[in-house]
Amino acid sequence: MPDLDVRNTKTYTMRELTQHTAQVMEEINRSQRSAVITKHGRIVALVLPLEDAEVQRLVISAPSPLVQELESRAAEAEASGGRTYSSDEVAALLRERDSTSVGS
Repeated sequence: MPDLDVRNTKTYTMRELTQHTAQVMEEINRSQRSAVITKHGRIVALVLPLEDAEVQRLVISAPSPLVQELESRAAEAEASGGRTYSSDEVAALLRERDSTSVGS
């Protein structure tokens, strides 16, 4: 497990992260230490390094609900002769689904 001891974390400003994203991520993963991201002196995020390939595989292999919905819609489109949905239509369908599942 990555080190979560706040005394042992490196602090980056949002500006540093924005301007040097690749270098910051590389340093976090290489050091295996968590990092705090600040904006105007306030902590806005905690970044944890991926400890091993298994964690990365699990994160990547777990599709998000949006990805699942889009894949489902693509399968439906293929089955119905190629009907496709715009991003606005998909967003409306998701909102409709979410509003009906709230009362369930």
